[in-house]
Amino acid sequence: GESGGGKTTLLSAIAGILDVDSGELDVLGASLTKMAPGTRTSFRGRRMGFVFQQFNLLPALTAAENVAIPLLIQG
Repeated sequence: GESGGGKTTLLSAIAGILDVDSGELDVLGASLTKMAPGTRTSFRGRRMGFVFQQFNLLPALTAAENVAIPLLIQG
């Protein structure tokens, strides 16, 4: 799709990163619109993967440490 067409916005809403203004958003059988932000974050970490357009790396960490962060969060 064209730049500015809303692809990233749609994916961010589906991933629970972006709050939707109206309507309902159900993903994998769960209502993201009814979840608290922390619950959405946990749901996203357990049930889906997300690759950001920007790297979002922590400059104080090595590449390997940055890659390991999600694994550490999941336990």
